[in-house]
Amino acid sequence: MIPLAGAYAEGKGVPKSFYDSYKWVAIAEHWNVPNAGPLLETVAKELKPEEIEKAKKEAAAFTFKTK
Repeated sequence: MIPLAGAYAEGKGVPKSFYDSYKWVAIAEHWNVPNAGPLLETVAKELKPEEIEKAKKEAAAFTFKTK
C-alpha cells in the first residue's frame, strides 16, 4: 500500500495524485502498517480539508476483494 501511495505521490506509473496517495496511506494506516501516520501528515499538506475527508471516507470503505 505504501509503495502504491508513493507511486501516486510521484506520478510513477500512474497519474500523479496526492488524493489517491493519501487514500492509500489511510488504507495502510487502517491495516496498521508501521509509519503510515507520519506519511498521512506529509501528504495531507498537499490537499484541501474537503479532499482529505473524502479520501478518508473512501479509505474506510475499502475492502480487499477475494474469490
